[in-house]
Amino acid sequence: MTAAVPEQLSFTVDTHLLRELGALLVGRESTALLELIKNSYDADARRVTVHGEALHDPSGYILISDDGNGMTFARFRDAFLRIAGRDKENNRLSRRFGRRFTGAKGIGRLSAHKLASSLIIDSLPRDLPDRDNIDEVVGVHARLDWDRMEHEHEDLGSLGDTLIARRVEVTEDAPRGTSLTLTGLRDSWPQSRLGPFLSEIRRCRPPEVLIGRLPAEVIRDPLLFAEPIIREHGPDDPGFFLELTGDFESGDELWLTMAHRADWIIEIDSTSKGVNYGVSPTRRTFEKLSKRAEPSWIRTYRFSGTHPDPKRGPFFQARIMVTEGTLGPARSRAPLANFSRHESGIRVFLEGFRVLPYGSAGDDWLLLDRDYVKRRREYQVDVEDSELSPVDNEGFFQLGNRAYYGAVFLTEGRAPHLQALVNREGFLPDSYFENLRSMVRSGVDLCVRTRAALDRRITDSEKHTERRKSASSEQEPARRIDENGNTSNQETGSDRQDLSTTPASTGSTSSPAVKAPQAVSPSSGIASLEEVLSNAVQAFSDARASQTDESSKNLGRVVQALDLVRHQIEDVRDEHVMLRTLAGLGTQYAAFVHEVNGLLSQAQAMRRSVERLMDAGPYTPEQLRGLRRILGTSDELVQALTRQASYLSDVIGPDARRRRQRLVVRDRIESALRLLQSRIGRRQQIVTITVDHLTKSPPIFPAELAIVLTNLLTNAVKFAGIGGKILVRAWLDERASLHLVVENSGLAVATADRERFFRPFESTTVEIDAVLGQGMGLGLPIVRSLLADYNGTAQFVDPSDGFQTSVEVVLPDPRPRPPRDQPT
Repeated sequence: MTAAVPEQLSFTVDTHLLRELGALLVGRESTALLELIKNSYDADARRVTVHGEALHDPSGYILISDDGNGMTFARFRDAFLRIAGRDKENNRLSRRFGRRFTGAKGIGRLSAHKLASSLIIDSLPRDLPDRDNIDEVVGVHARLDWDRMEHEHEDLGSLGDTLIARRVEVTEDAPRGTSLTLTGLRDSWPQSRLGPFLSEIRRCRPPEVLIGRLPAEVIRDPLLFAEPIIREHGPDDPGFFLELTGDFESGDELWLTMAHRADWIIEIDSTSKGVNYGVSPTRRTFEKLSKRAEPSWIRTYRFSGTHPDPKRGPFFQARIMVTEGTLGPARSRAPLANFSRHESGIRVFLEGFRVLPYGSAGDDWLLLDRDYVKRRREYQVDVEDSELSPVDNEGFFQLGNRAYYGAVFLTEGRAPHLQALVNREGFLPDSYFENLRSMVRSGVDLCVRTRAALDRRITDSEKHTERRKSASSEQEPARRIDENGNTSNQETGSDRQDLSTTPASTGSTSSPAVKAPQAVSPSSGIASLEEVLSNAVQAFSDARASQTDESSKNLGRVVQALDLVRHQIEDVRDEHVMLRTLAGLGTQYAAFVHEVNGLLSQAQAMRRSVERLMDAGPYTPEQLRGLRRILGTSDELVQALTRQASYLSDVIGPDARRRRQRLVVRDRIESALRLLQSRIGRRQQIVTITVDHLTKSPPIFPAELAIVLTNLLTNAVKFAGIGGKILVRAWLDERASLHLVVENSGLAVATADRERFFRPFESTTVEIDAVLGQGMGLGLPIVRSLLADYNGTAQFVDPSDGFQTSVEVVLPDPRPRPPRDQPT
């Protein structure tokens, strides 16, 4: 037998690999879409648009288009179709803007397999490097049928017509860049699925408030840096903008409002020279504590410590906002509470793109929730203690993840040894990552220490003040002398309950007997709670009279706390009554929509019947005139009901609170006035609108703007009187905040009464009107409460000449931009 001749063999690749690398390797749909967005970033795109169309239907599609470098036919053939190519390994910077590549494995494009069964590619190159090669001067149009590849073929080297491409001529005026169209979506996307997916996509880029200069209304001066380093790029890079349209479209976020609600700001700057930490109170904290603390106590602290690995890193910057109080109940649907619930957490970004799952709901990568529950007393932080020494029991001031809103910004060049997990979600939890976690946690713990130290200082000061007051009050009765020269404490029975029946009056040394608070039934509500608190305040006051020294002081503090709670409950009571009333009205309001639509259908049917009756003629001239009058009345009824149905749909329809939008203000004013048109006409009132047609509101739900306008305009029509005048003005100021002013020529509101009318159920009218309604005193409180979620205001202002009453609302813009108009 002759010796066998060695043969050279090679691997073959089964088409099943596409599913392994695409659909199975990518953990979630949002990660798959993010990979395609990052490809546009690597291609030097300035803008990428992600458009969703009919995502709930099998015929729906997703379109991702950018204005990047594009691909030639040769580039598509040699690079795009080469799985796990090495073209991003050697030179890790993009050729046009010098961006650090976000991808390196050469398989990111296969994530399209996760989302859809087919991929259509259209690409035109921006540069034509080799004009002598035909494949280097043309673009490409290609179609990849993922499912057919796997079902009809076994070898990736032979795919037949499941992968086709043709050359596309590049004309001068043709837009450069690449578009990816994903058809045959794997799953339908109802709203229940689209919401979470959309949230994850929106969060793939950091919010402007965390990467830009903090507004002066939030913090006085920059802390450690004006703007953090979020990505590596060349000097000519114009930036990268992600736009979501179609079914992916969403309103603007409330990040600027969140910044105004923040109590503290944390910044971290990690370099090879060390780690710097900055902790600063916001202006909100200054205002909140101005009556309890000296201004010098509410200060900024800057700490420094050694880096755990100054040679290798990681080096990074971070900015974190801290809120000490709740922004709403856990299940609240208020816009800001709902926003904070979804956006809280400290997230991680690499080259400006989110790294999941850090900072997501349920992820406790910094162990904040764990320590919040365990309540550790002290923390070990590796910084110099000269700036602020540890505080006893400082761990009791720790907050959970829901109190933090921030981002850690990493770049590949400054954190080169972080190793991404194979499913593109998270980093390998080795010692390098542990150093990152430790430094970020140190910044949070230093904020806890700062808050604890400030609280301790305020508490000690208040205790000292209370001791001085107590000492003074104990000496005061001895100084009082009646007309006959006898000393007296001058306290009468009207000031204090009669204690003659208490054990103290019989010589006992026990505390005075006091009336025990009555048991409160669950249904008695806030009124019973107020009664219990009032009894408790009186009881503790009586008990304090028979005590001395430390016991009396402690009881005094309890009395102060209970009294404060009682006053706060009074405010809550008003809100509670208003909300209960609105809840009942809201359900009736929703049911009324169906009644209006039913009446509209009947009116339209009646109109058609009259038309048929007229066609059935002949009639005498008098009969025709009568039929025409009936037809005209039917037309008016149909138009009126159409206006009512349209308005009600704007307020409570399914899209009314789906997304915040920039709305054309004049259109919304005219829509609200159409609802009141009949009453304005009967009262012979003149309405003037001085609002530019281009003026758009900051992002707001259509239903909320409709409610604001309806309440303000209804009040104006009510109080302008017969033959009165109404003026509606609106403009954008230099910070793009919307100012809306509604004035009327009726009765003036006294300056002393202006604030009173913003309390629930404060009304000056008992008039009942079928359109305007009966005055319940809820309109202005509703307007102010609604605007508060946007950090806006509503108040009476001095009216213009010729008018008696003027109400102005201000709606801030979360992303200020240059205004288009000024007030007239």
